[in-house]
Amino acid sequence: MAQHYKKESITIERLELFCGWKDFNTYGSAPLGRKSQNLCGQLWKEESVDAIKDLQVYSCEERPSFEQIKSSSRFTPTTTGQQFGPSWSTHWFLVELEIPQAMSGKEVHLLWDCNAEALLYNEQGVPQQGFVGGKGICRRVDFPVTKQAKGNERFTFFIEMAANGLFGVGQDGDIEPPDPNRYFLLEKVAVAVFDREAWNLLCDVTLLADAARLLAPPYKQQALRIANDIVNTFVVDDRRTWNACRELAKEFFQQKNGDGQTKVIACGHCHIDTAWLWPYEETIRKCARSWSTQLRNMEQYDCFHFVASQAQQMEWTKEKYPELWKQILSYVQQGRFVPVGSTWVEMDCNLPSGESLVRQFLLGHSFFRDNFGMHSSIFWLPDTFGYSSQLPQIMRLCDIRYFMTQKLSWNLFNRFPHSTFLWEGLDGSTVLTHFPPADTYNSLGNLKDVLYSVSNNKDIGSCNASLLLFGHGDGGGGPSPAMIESLSRMKDVAGIPRVEMNSPQVFFDIAQQYWHRYPRWKGELYFELHRGTYTSQAKVKRGNRNCEWMLKYTEALCAIAYFVHGKPYPHEHLQQLWKLVLLNQFHDTLPGSSIRQVYQDASRHHAKVCRELEDIMKETFQLFVEKHATTNQQGVKCSWISEDSSTSAASLHSSYQLVICNDPFPDEQISYQTTFDGKYMYLLKKDVSWEPNTFSWSFGIQSAQPVVHGGDDLSCDSVSIQKTVEDVLILENAYLYCQFTTGGHLTSLRRKGIQRDAIQSGAFGNRLVTYDDVPLFWDAWDVEVYHEEKYWEWQPAKSYQILEAGPWRVVVVFEYEHHRSYLWQYVMLDILSDVLVFRHQCDWHESRKLLRVEFPTSVLHSMNASFETQFGWVSRPTHRNTSWDIAKFEVCGHRFADLSDPSFGVALLNDCKYGYSVKDNVLRMSLLRSPKSPDDQCDMGRHASFSYGLFVHEGAFPQASVWDRAQSLQQILLPPWQAVDYPFHDSLAPVMHKWIFSDYSETFIRIISPYGNVLWSALKKAQGQDAICIRVYESFGCPCDAQLVVSPLLAIRNAVETNLLETDRKIVAPTRSSHQKPRENEQWILNFSIGAFEIKTFLLFQ
Repeated sequence: MAQHYKKESITIERLELFCGWKDFNTYGSAPLGRKSQNLCGQLWKEESVDAIKDLQVYSCEERPSFEQIKSSSRFTPTTTGQQFGPSWSTHWFLVELEIPQAMSGKEVHLLWDCNAEALLYNEQGVPQQGFVGGKGICRRVDFPVTKQAKGNERFTFFIEMAANGLFGVGQDGDIEPPDPNRYFLLEKVAVAVFDREAWNLLCDVTLLADAARLLAPPYKQQALRIANDIVNTFVVDDRRTWNACRELAKEFFQQKNGDGQTKVIACGHCHIDTAWLWPYEETIRKCARSWSTQLRNMEQYDCFHFVASQAQQMEWTKEKYPELWKQILSYVQQGRFVPVGSTWVEMDCNLPSGESLVRQFLLGHSFFRDNFGMHSSIFWLPDTFGYSSQLPQIMRLCDIRYFMTQKLSWNLFNRFPHSTFLWEGLDGSTVLTHFPPADTYNSLGNLKDVLYSVSNNKDIGSCNASLLLFGHGDGGGGPSPAMIESLSRMKDVAGIPRVEMNSPQVFFDIAQQYWHRYPRWKGELYFELHRGTYTSQAKVKRGNRNCEWMLKYTEALCAIAYFVHGKPYPHEHLQQLWKLVLLNQFHDTLPGSSIRQVYQDASRHHAKVCRELEDIMKETFQLFVEKHATTNQQGVKCSWISEDSSTSAASLHSSYQLVICNDPFPDEQISYQTTFDGKYMYLLKKDVSWEPNTFSWSFGIQSAQPVVHGGDDLSCDSVSIQKTVEDVLILENAYLYCQFTTGGHLTSLRRKGIQRDAIQSGAFGNRLVTYDDVPLFWDAWDVEVYHEEKYWEWQPAKSYQILEAGPWRVVVVFEYEHHRSYLWQYVMLDILSDVLVFRHQCDWHESRKLLRVEFPTSVLHSMNASFETQFGWVSRPTHRNTSWDIAKFEVCGHRFADLSDPSFGVALLNDCKYGYSVKDNVLRMSLLRSPKSPDDQCDMGRHASFSYGLFVHEGAFPQASVWDRAQSLQQILLPPWQAVDYPFHDSLAPVMHKWIFSDYSETFIRIISPYGNVLWSALKKAQGQDAICIRVYESFGCPCDAQLVVSPLLAIRNAVETNLLETDRKIVAPTRSSHQKPRENEQWILNFSIGAFEIKTFLLFQ
């Protein structure tokens, strides 16, 4: 019996030594010589190596399936003590065992420790359970062969060993670059008797020891006394004392709680990063290893519920492991394997476009509906690096009411003030949001985490319940039996929160009752960490941006072709390409925080998507123009796919188009400019007829006619470039006056008609600055606040050259050298544009440095800057008044950041960048980083393509011109135009490899709104319906009435408004009643109202 004079900590240490493990690690924490005296050392008895009758191996570099190897003759004998590798290789083992007669009537397990990940299959090839070798806390090296052996039974198993650990093969640390030559020791292959009595007692005493350490009086003292009595009672060789010990434990566990005790809903969880420190192909196997293991847990524990998300992982499992999938479906029907989340992957929420976020939900929902017959009302996203302010609206429009995440618990500056709250998005939509207060999605299921779920619950006064996500995660694994044992003992014990293992829906059903009590958080959930993910791995970000835009236009053209020409809509093909894009928006892929192999995969995926979309667009485009082809070279016209905007005052940009052709046009009367790389630039006059005093966005096929010498009187001067005697370069057109030094510094940028320079007096823009970028730990993830204290401004360009001097475009190239890196900057201004464009090639060879471009503007006193986000824009501070402001020293923006005052503004546009930093009057954009883990070659070498542009506007932000110019900068070139070797051509001057002679011109859809504030994000064939689906959104934050105008070619008769899943229907009335037949050449018009930042989806029926 514990005495009062004894020091409490000594007794607790005695209990820990008696248990012999830490964090439920069955390897044990006691020295080898003491294992016989602790409970952990009693778990395995009668271990037999001789019971392994045959052990053979087949090794290969690939990842062959069971079907491919089961009849292989390439298996060779092997033994323990052998090393298997190198990294990422596969080793299939054939294991035959015979249970000794001496083990008859006992529970027998196979022990397998290869110090790596492995998956055990039965003789029929059905996955049974994963193994995690080694000595870490995620260790699981036993598989229950039989609960009651008969003796002399023979079993045959196949074990697939992956030559990697749970967290890859990092060299000198998990998140370090992979070691390509890692080998793994096959340390143990044996059978042994599992002593369940020792196990049960070990789980009892472990919880009692934790209670003695963590609970408040009097429960603390009770647990300490009872646990100490157990140690005094226990005799290793006397089994009668073991039963007596368990009876002693009941004294504590049978005490019940009162009615007011808080409730913790514990959900078994296994966060599997779809890629991170391992490639996608390895994730497929991780899913099988982890989920088969959880099925075995469900067989053992009736109370256990397991949560799984990410439809992509489920589709992989369904395709690769059909028998395992059947077992999963059985437990789904029982409600114990719980699919949640309803997204394709657990995506990044900063960088993808708004439409990409919608498709994550749409494809995820479709998979859940088709395979489980269910819809998840919970968005499950435990691990990502910030949360877009439009997510609440997207969730509600996908019939999702609840949101679970916890990543903001990692904030470095400010402690997020809520655990359960209402999150309100830009448009006012709200979702009930819960941050599990244990601050982890990888809880060990111990008393410490359960108690922290109460003490850290910031809203416990509103709702006396919380979620606890338990199980090994990130690399997979999931809950262990010890975790389930621990939590099952906390079901109802006095002094301990009530723990119920169940579905997360049970928690949200409870929390929903107190909706009216919760605090409200409005706007984005900004993550005060991992800001480097806006910039790392530049090429994957560019690939993603290109794919998003190409998908938008390909879907639109294919949908129109289906309804106009009856061309089959390539739904399955487009969906597969969307899946590839969405896969690579996973929260460790697109942000740039994975190993190099992941980006090699992503590069191939993006190239495949772009290549196949280009083929689809070419084929579909040809269908439209072939009937309108012209062979007469007199008055010849050409056509292209076009998204245009119009303003109340038509501009040259809306009336003309520049194109570049590989070969000259045979008619010498046609004006052209020779580009510096020997191509031919032509000016085309569009066939347009804009309505006066309207703002609109449209999609269609545009036609135009080349301008001939003297045949068109342009109402402006041509573009020019000149060098003054003071070594100043002046670029000028009808809209802009730009002044550069010969070193590349922008000293003046004025929009004609505005008596104000965009560049701060006495300063210069286009300033290239390298910052010291050495994070505290997370290299690829983080830019730390102290990086601003140490930087190097680049020297002026070492040379310049005027490459083109008009009449359609001027180009000057500046060549920079800094440390080990080189940059070629092509500054472009053409006759049609009021955007000064900067295009780049860069050979980047720095180490832990961040490259930014900076523009000190004349907007000196604005407290906030504006940044494009999904379906709208957000405002963020330019000052550093509070810790909340300081934390936003680097933020995410999509195509632009704008710094304005009530009369004037400057927008910094980009074609593939996302990291911005605006401080006081200085607009800064992050261009490249050079972290060294987990990819030590991140962004090293040649960057053939990135651009930014400066746009000066009169009046305050928001205004349609900013969105229009940002749109124009995107380097999406639509058929018949094709890109050429970058950076020689501005996207406003697409390259034509072959003239498409056609006079075909048609505006298929047009969206008219008071300020140009209603844009479209998708035009496609509806899901499973014979209708066109068009999605629009209000981008300014200004509610208004708008019109959707549809070409008579589409013969639309009626429309319904629907949600993002296209499942709800609300009839809307067009200007022509639905029973009337469309007259020839009569447009179909839908008038609708739209709220601030609202997303609307319409289905149009013929």
